[in-house]
Amino acid sequence: MITGNVKHLDKTHIKRLEKLQKRRIPPYQIISITVANTLAKISREISKQIGVIVDRSGKIRMFVIGDEREILWPTMLEFRLNRYRLREIRAIHTHLSNEGLGIDDITDMSYLRLDSIAVINVDEKGDITNCEVASYNLKDHMIEPSIIFKGKLGEINFDFLGKISELESQINLNWLKTTKSEKERVILVNVGTRKGKDILMEELDELEHLAKSANYEVVDKIVQRVNKINPSFVLGQGKFKELIITSLNKNIDKIIFYNDLTPAQAKQIAKTVDVEVIDRTILILNIFARRALSKEGKLKVEYAKLKYLLPRVSDKQEALSRIRGGIGLKGPGETKAEVERRKIKQRITFIENELKKISKTREIQRKNISKNKIPVISIVGYTNAGKSTLLNALTGAKVFVEDLLFATLDTFKRRLRLPDGRFVILTDTVGFIKNLPEDLFDAFKSTLEELKYSDLIIHLVDISDPNFGVHIETVKDILQDVGADEIEKILVFNKIDEVDDYIVRNICERFNGIGISAKNKINLDKLLNKIIFSLNV
Repeated sequence: MITGNVKHLDKTHIKRLEKLQKRRIPPYQIISITVANTLAKISREISKQIGVIVDRSGKIRMFVIGDEREILWPTMLEFRLNRYRLREIRAIHTHLSNEGLGIDDITDMSYLRLDSIAVINVDEKGDITNCEVASYNLKDHMIEPSIIFKGKLGEINFDFLGKISELESQINLNWLKTTKSEKERVILVNVGTRKGKDILMEELDELEHLAKSANYEVVDKIVQRVNKINPSFVLGQGKFKELIITSLNKNIDKIIFYNDLTPAQAKQIAKTVDVEVIDRTILILNIFARRALSKEGKLKVEYAKLKYLLPRVSDKQEALSRIRGGIGLKGPGETKAEVERRKIKQRITFIENELKKISKTREIQRKNISKNKIPVISIVGYTNAGKSTLLNALTGAKVFVEDLLFATLDTFKRRLRLPDGRFVILTDTVGFIKNLPEDLFDAFKSTLEELKYSDLIIHLVDISDPNFGVHIETVKDILQDVGADEIEKILVFNKIDEVDDYIVRNICERFNGIGISAKNKINLDKLLNKIIFSLNV
């Protein structure tokens, strides 16, 4: 097989290459002198670089014709690839300017997961001056590409196949060591067109918190600002190569994109990198699925997942399945995709009916509370602001609390006796987040809409988070979306024990808020007095 700039070859060159392809290079050699000399002569005659792909048995599988400066290797997808092994092929090509192996050559080797890459330097007469070979070394449990030989072609005297076999044994041993950890190793990626790099990095920091909440170990983060999103790989070509190399070198289990991925993009990236790929929406859905405890919470998360999945059911085989049929023949019936979509729609309908029943029960409970004239106070805030901690501190409840995003999803209601003797119902709601996936927002919208029946809203803010200003605006926007923006609110800054006092004073004065520490029960008396004052107004 000959690919690339074949127009530069005449019939004589093609015949010489076809004859050369019948030769088999001894497996322990990088390349035979006969093959190298033939490549060098033809390369000088056409003034173009020539590359050759050789498998581990020594068989020449492909010739690639470049130009005078570079050679563009194909994707090699037809060759075997295993995540914890190399591709079992090596590349050798000529250089006409005696420049030796460059960073692009070594990057291509890592990107394509080749066993090695070699360069044959050719002089003006078409003779070989020297050669260079790059492969990999294992350093600190990481795979590092490096040059392993420089010199005359005839001076290569090591067992190449033995070296590769030893390297793969080390890769597998390294993988076994990393898989002993309970946490999957992930890379986070964020690509944007109009946003500045600082904003992209802030979004990636939040994605890191989400990943840690899902018990992942974040090994690396990649941010790129581009003029146009790559329709296949999202990232630009250079950064995508970096992603592949990092995934190989650091034994990555999963890649998580902040960007919403189409099914085609996720599949193409996963196939090329050979690592599982998900996006932020799937990550949040998975976290919600883990944290939902009540029947209502579980149904809402399932509803959101099904709504997300429905338009992504593949129609790939549908066209082929409809080929048969005609006059007097039975039709093909439902395709697999149609059956899957029908099942999903049926389950969505069932869940909607179940949620309506739960909603009616909640409506009855709300009317009973209203009939008894018991004020309802709702705690809202960005995820991980400390809402459940505050509920526990004020009421003595034992709601699950942990320093994780979306630690609790279910709505909890507890009775609280105020210092003036009155009783109120204190409600802890699901945490908010910027750009909450639409399907999840729709699923929990009925719960959030309960906020508009509150007599008072405590808007809790994590003052220790540098992005608390963005969090405040995000919560305000969601409250407006559910019709609760007109309800009386108290702005409360939590975790003041983690911030300097003068900063707390300045922020509370600027936003007209109250500073507390729910964890250490600091200033809770001030909050209770403010609640009494607000209810009396």
